[in-house]
Amino acid sequence: MASQGDKEGGTKQTFAERQGNLFADGFSFSGYERDLVMLSLGKQGFLNISGVSGADSLSDGRGSLFADFDNDGDLDIFLRAMHGPAHHLLRNNVGDSRNWLRVALRGTTSGHNAFGAIVRVTTKHGVQTKMVTGGSGFLGQSDPRLLFGLDDAEKVESIEITWPSGKKQELPAVAAGTSLLVVEGTAPTLLTDKTGKLPDPLTPEARVWKTLAFAKGEPLPDVTVAVGADQVKLATLLTAGRPALINFWATTCIPCRTEMPELQQLHGEGLEVVGISLDLPATRARIPGVVAGLKVKYPVATVDDEARGQLFRSPEVQIPLSIWIDAQHRAQAVFRGWSAKARAGVLELAGK
Repeated sequence: MASQGDKEGGTKQTFAERQGNLFADGFSFSGYERDLVMLSLGKQGFLNISGVSGADSLSDGRGSLFADFDNDGDLDIFLRAMHGPAHHLLRNNVGDSRNWLRVALRGTTSGHNAFGAIVRVTTKHGVQTKMVTGGSGFLGQSDPRLLFGLDDAEKVESIEITWPSGKKQELPAVAAGTSLLVVEGTAPTLLTDKTGKLPDPLTPEARVWKTLAFAKGEPLPDVTVAVGADQVKLATLLTAGRPALINFWATTCIPCRTEMPELQQLHGEGLEVVGISLDLPATRARIPGVVAGLKVKYPVATVDDEARGQLFRSPEVQIPLSIWIDAQHRAQAVFRGWSAKARAGVLELAGK
C-alpha cells in the first residue's frame, strides 16, 4: 500500500508535488484559520484559552488590537476578520475584581506620542515593564495608554519612566485603580476616566433581524415577484388568514438544495411554504431545472433589485434564510439555515 505522501504506484512525492496535487483537487491551506488566544503561565509557557475566551472562530483574523474600551481596568480585543462580519469587539469580563494602574504619556522633548518610552512599575509582586508602541497588526493601533495588572496589590510602590529623549523620571507611590497622565518633565496628573458598560453582543437571531428591512412583528412587505413570465404581488402566493414559511434561496447555494426537499415534505403535510429565489439574472435560467430536480411543488418566485431593497437592508444576503409569518402575514421568527432545531421551531409555530 502506498503511503500518504506517495503517488499511485509507489513513487515518492516531494512536498511541493503534494501541495500542487492538493491545490489541483480544490484544497487550500489559506483562509478560515481559527483565531488563537494564549494565556501566559510565566516560566511554564502558554495555555491555549481560545475556546473559553470566546475568540475561537473560523473568522480568520487579519489584525487585532487591545484597548480598555470601557475603562474597567482590563483589555478588550478588537478583531479585524477576513470571513463573515469584518469587525468583532470582544468584551473582557475576566479579572474585573483585580487591581490595576493606567499610565498615559505625553512627550515634550520626546515625540508627542512618546512612542518608545519605557515604564517600569514596582509593586509587592515585583516589577512590570511596558513600552509605548505605535501600530498593531493590520492597520491597527492598540491603546497607547499602558495598563498594568496589579493582582491584589493595593498600591504601586514606584513608577520609573525612561523617555525616548533619554530622560528618566521617577514618580512616587500611588493607589491601585489610578489613571495617570504624565507629561514629560512635569508632575503627573490624576485622571478620572469615564466608565461604561459595553453593549451585550447580539444573539444570532437578532443579527438576522438586523439584516432585514422590516422588524419583528411588522407585515412582510408585499413586494412584486416574478413567477415564470408573470409579475405578481407576493400576497397572491399566500393564503389569507394562514401562517406561512417564506424561504429565500439561490441555485448557487448548496445548503439551500439540502433543505428544500425537507421544506417540500412540510408543504406536503399541510404547511404553507413559498420559495423566493435571490438568483441574479445570469443564473435565473437554472431555477426551473433545480426546482424540478428537487421535486419542489410549493410556489417559487424571483425578485428584482427593487424588491430585494424592500426586503433586505444590504444587497449581500446570507442564505438559506426562512421567515415565519403569522396568519396576518406579520414576520414573527427567522431561521438561518436548516437543522433539526429549525424544523422543530417551525412545527411548534405551526402548532404541529
